[in-house]
Amino acid sequence: MVSVRVPATIANWGPAFDALGVAVTVYNTVQAQVSASPAVV
Repeated sequence: MVSVRVPATIANWGPAFDALGVAVTVYNTVQAQVSASPAVV
């Protein structure tokens, strides 16, 4: 299994639109593993 954890950000914040991002203490985590049969979850 592969697990990736990266800090979440808030974009489109105020008049700066995509120019500014604010880091928050929340993380995005994605986990993936190889399956014996084809499947979409």
